[in-house]
Order: sequence, then structure tokens, then C-alpha cells
Amino acid sequence: VVYFDEIDATMLASFRATGLTVHLLGVQRGSSFLSHWRLALALWAALRRRRFDAIWVQYMTPTLLPLAIARLCTRRLIAAVHVVASHYSPAGLQRLRWLTRHVCNRIVCVSHTVANGIFGPEGCEERNGGRVRVLPNALALCAVQAAEALHWRAHAGWPADVVVLGFAGRLTHFKGVDFLLRAVARLHGQGMPVRLAVVGDGEDGVKLQALAQQLGISAITCFAGRISRAEIYGAIKGFDIAVMPSRGGLEGFGLSALEAMAAGVPVVASRVDALQEVVVDGATGRLCPSEDAAALADGLVRLVTDSELRKTMGAAGTAHVARLYDTPVYRENLAELMAGLGLPVRRHV
Repeated sequence: VVYFDEIDATMLASFRATGLTVHLLGVQRGSSFLSHWRLALALWAALRRRRFDAIWVQYMTPTLLPLAIARLCTRRLIAAVHVVASHYSPAGLQRLRWLTRHVCNRIVCVSHTVANGIFGPEGCEERNGGRVRVLPNALALCAVQAAEALHWRAHAGWPADVVVLGFAGRLTHFKGVDFLLRAVARLHGQGMPVRLAVVGDGEDGVKLQALAQQLGISAITCFAGRISRAEIYGAIKGFDIAVMPSRGGLEGFGLSALEAMAAGVPVVASRVDALQEVVVDGATGRLCPSEDAAALADGLVRLVTDSELRKTMGAAGTAHVARLYDTPVYRENLAELMAGLGLPVRRHV
């Protein structure tokens, strides 16, 4: 069931191709009482026709209405939390903990960083009850490996011997792309043979292009804009080094880092939130202080100058994804979660 009228056509098609039934409520997003009431009515109309063995609420926002309505239609209610504790107000954290104890059968957190920040470390009351579970995000490693790498040097007209740094994500303030641009300017000023590919769009896009011009690196930076979901793995696979310079406070998981590691690309990321959980510092990449262009440049230098280290870290990243984040691992973790709720589970063969 999709709440709002912001539909990703590719994702919708992939859902329907597997035989899933998708209900599009088509509600316009808003914060008014009327918007919430329309969401409540549309969701109730979609769910009220039957009792469900389980309902998974993927996002609890914009209000608690989805949880309240879903609770009326099932004995097994699961809610997923994707953001770190700093996203919530103190009252919001208290409300979430109350929901965990009294409304939801399970709260699923996408990382240990999210779970520990909101509910405390394992051993506290909420975690002891088994109602809070960590089920990390995942991806299909085989799909990433099958993707054809984009040859950024040919695509952007760059020399064959340059090292391609890459960013893939939304161009928003908290992603810290401005620090990446400043770090690239420092490396370029030191004579390092680097080029930068920026994949994605967002409200800071024009501002970031202006900053690249101001820093004198527009000629060595390619702003590729938004690309299709089908092309993203190939774009990331074409990077020599993937960079996640986030400011922190919103990285509940760090999917871009996971995608890069799956593609065999070493990662340099900010030491913030769940990025420091997904990236293994010194093994699959490097972690650097956030909001520090000089530190980010220093973290990049070793990988820029050592192609063998890039290969070693890239291979370690792929192995790390296969062990913890590949689709079969997620499927098994999900089956365990469902079995714990008393649901019959047929293991995938």
C-alpha cells in the first residue's frame, strides 16, 4: 500500500512483475489535519476488507495514523525505523518507545546504530523483550556484479590515467558534497591526478556547481544529474573510489556505501551514524572526521596513490557485503523474524 502520489515508476513495475498487488492511495502529502484525515480514510478503505496475518509499516511518518489503523487489521504489527535517534525530538523518542512496548509486536531497525541510539544497547528493557530487532538493509549482490561499469573517463573526456572519485546520492546539505568539492580542490592543487563524478540531483545542485566553479575544479568535475535506477550500479562500478562525506544526523544506514562495496569499489566516508557501522575502517575503506575537507583529502590520498590498495579494499568490500548484506542473508533474517511471530515460513530454495 503506497500512501502518497509520489510514485517511482520503475519500482512500481518491479513490484507488479513479481505478482504483488499494489494499492496506490494517491494522497497528497501535507501536514494539515485534513491531509492526515484523508490518509486515514484511504488507508482504512484499503485494509478494512480483511484481517491480515501480519502488517509491516515501512515508514511510520507522517503521523502515527498508519500504525493505529493497521493495528485494527492484524494481530502482528511490525514497524520499521530507518533514521537515527537525533531525527526525533525527546517527545518523539518517548512516543516511539511507548509504541514498542504497547502497540507493535516488533520494531525493526535498519542498523545497530539506529537501535542503540533510540532504544539503548542490547540488554536494556526494550531490547531484552525481543521486540526490537536489527534487520539491516540489503541488496542483490548478483545484480551489482552483473552491471556493466560506466567508463567515466571516456564519458567525461578525461585522460586514461586519472583516478575517478565518485559520489552518488541526493545533493542536499546533510550529504556534505561541498566538503568533497573542497577536498578535491586540495588534491588537485597538490597535483593529484583526480577527477570527480557527481551522480544525483537535489536542492543544492546549482549551489554545488557554482562552488566547483569558484574552487576552479569545474573542468575536472562531472555533474551527471539523476540517472535511472537501472543505471546506478554501473555508474558506481565505474568509480575508482566512492566518497560519502555526510555531515551526520540522518544516516540511518548508508546504502550508497553498501552499493559501492558490492561493486568492488573502496569507500571513503565520514565517521558518522551508521556509515561507521557499514564501512569497515582500514579494510573496506577509510573513515574520516565529518565536515573537514582537509581530513577528507588526507583520507583520500593513500587510495588515490595506491591502486593495489584500492583493489584489496574493493575485494574486501564485496566479501563483506556477501557475508552480511546480500539478499539471501536478508531473506534468512526476515524468515527468522516472521517465525518468531508464529508465522509459518517456507525457506527459499
